[in-house]
Amino acid sequence: MFYDKFLSLCEENGISPSRALTDMGISKGSLSRWKEGGKPLNENKKLIADYFGISVTELLDETTKKTAAMNGDGLNEKEVEWLKLYRLMPEGRRAEYLAMLEAALKAQGLS
Repeated sequence: MFYDKFLSLCEENGISPSRALTDMGISKGSLSRWKEGGKPLNENKKLIADYFGISVTELLDETTKKTAAMNGDGLNEKEVEWLKLYRLMPEGRRAEYLAMLEAALKAQGLS
């Protein structure tokens, strides 16, 4: 069920479902529809997938990232933490923050 997938993605990324919906501009009523077995509107599928850094195919797949991680296909804990931090950044400033990180790495000879 999509509802379970959405909750799992939120949990894996340390984000409340309400926060994720607000960040994406999707009505909180959608969560109730999903809980009753509905799926996101077509126009929201890519938005949700992009928010969680996955493909639409992965979004609609009933397996979770936890299952993938158990199979060795997931991110390690540090990578997940970086992803969480990235998603907490205001979308309009992500490029600026990434440029600062790249400059810091370059200054240390790591890039």
